[in-house]
Amino acid sequence: MTPIGESAADVVVVGAGAAGCVLAARLVVAGRTVLLLESGADSDALENRLSTPGTLDPSADWGLVAEVVGTGTRVRLPRVRAVGGTSLLQGGIALRGLPADHDRWGAVAGPQWSHQGQLPFLRRLEHDEDATSPSHGTGGPVRIRRARPDEHQPLHRAFLDGCAELDLPWCDDLNSQVTTGFGLMPLARHGTRKVTARSAYLTPHRHDPRLRIRPGTHVVQVRTRGCGVHAVDTVDAAGRPHTYEAGTVVLAAGAVGSPLVLMRSGIGDPEALRAAGRPVRHALPGVGCGVRDHPATWTTFSLDEAGRGPDPLWFQVMLRHFRAEPTDQGAPGAAAGDSTRGDAAPGGLPDFAVEVFHDFRLLPSATAYRRGVLVVSLLEPRGTGRVRLSRDAADPVGGSVELDYGDPEDVAGLLAATLFGHRLLGSEAIRGLGIDRAQLVSVAGHGGFAPPGTPRWFALRTHRPGADTIRRAATTSHHLHGGCPMGPSDDPLAVVDERCGVHGVPGLYVADASVMPTLLRSNTHLLALSVGERVAALLSTEAR
Repeated sequence: MTPIGESAADVVVVGAGAAGCVLAARLVVAGRTVLLLESGADSDALENRLSTPGTLDPSADWGLVAEVVGTGTRVRLPRVRAVGGTSLLQGGIALRGLPADHDRWGAVAGPQWSHQGQLPFLRRLEHDEDATSPSHGTGGPVRIRRARPDEHQPLHRAFLDGCAELDLPWCDDLNSQVTTGFGLMPLARHGTRKVTARSAYLTPHRHDPRLRIRPGTHVVQVRTRGCGVHAVDTVDAAGRPHTYEAGTVVLAAGAVGSPLVLMRSGIGDPEALRAAGRPVRHALPGVGCGVRDHPATWTTFSLDEAGRGPDPLWFQVMLRHFRAEPTDQGAPGAAAGDSTRGDAAPGGLPDFAVEVFHDFRLLPSATAYRRGVLVVSLLEPRGTGRVRLSRDAADPVGGSVELDYGDPEDVAGLLAATLFGHRLLGSEAIRGLGIDRAQLVSVAGHGGFAPPGTPRWFALRTHRPGADTIRRAATTSHHLHGGCPMGPSDDPLAVVDERCGVHGVPGLYVADASVMPTLLRSNTHLLALSVGERVAALLSTEAR
């Protein structure tokens, strides 16, 4: 067993988030030496503190704020600056992408990224305690389960009953190939404890001499020599510079961080680099482009029957549905009394998602269990965003994010989906919890508030928000992906090839949610883990 030296490693991984933890662990098991660089801390205390949803300590938050194009609204994008990354903060939701989403990816980048091509890596990462199909894994590091009936909160039971009351289809497994309908949320949980990338992948290997973790190490840039990668420049928490030699570097800094590292390294759109005062070392116009998210609305309401604390499974149920035909009986678009979009989701695929949970933003107050939240997300929006590099040397992030939630088709779709969500709240089952009024809130800032022109509280039976209200209330689902899109070398906007290698820069890779070139109609956590699994497998087979 060869221990790693201070500067020498077979692979340098930048970012110890979801994908970075996977890469480090799998490469070490394959016999490679790995240097894992992370800007934030490596803290058991932080992981324990974030085991339930709540407020992120500013010292562990990148402080990202996105500007919504067209409205000027600023939306917080909480991202954990620590070993484990945002897997420490996200709600433990373990949803796969839809098979059709992966097939669209495969059509762009090759069959290995299709559903069948990616399925072995999805199975490899999971240990699904409820598995009834060979499409699920049972030996992976990420334990997945669903809430048992005795764990259901009154709100979650009422949601399931309300969906049945509206004659919506039941989905036995939201991670199966048929995912339309309402069902139990797959959760990355071992008992009630959230399973993070840090605990599942990194903790079992952190004492392996082939692995060196460097927390408090901010990557400034990747250096190239000739046409290939040569070194990584960093600064520590005290501002001291250090350069690590590197023949293979994998960026796993996420949909915002990985494009920014490339741009700081002089790799990106020449015009944008010059505008930010950066030299152009390698032209790749697609860096930072095509960032996708799911615009969402939040509706809050009070409950007569409080949920149980102190550590429930917060996210237990979900509805994902589509409108195959505008006149379908029971279809959400028709049920809401409004059409979704003129070009309803093609191929009979899900169009939006609905979730309910208790308002964890009020923790640690017990009032969190007497307040409910309904979140409606548009799963196939047209609008895309981008990541830009900053000229401000004092900017700790080094860039900015723009998101576009204002496409008229998207606003119409989100309005119709939100109206259906409100109709679901008005079902007899949910109304039995004492719900008669609700508040459509903007969560763009640190708290929630009614968008301009919206009643603070409104009667669900009589009030219908309009398109302008929805446009101003639209916020993030925290599902950013894209920014370093995958594609062939003749695609002018492709950043990485089918092996996640950066076009034209041998030895430099990107392996996280930023590489997805098409839209994912799901949460992004398992996406990041599965990309890490695949790239680790690729690098493990390459000659040293």
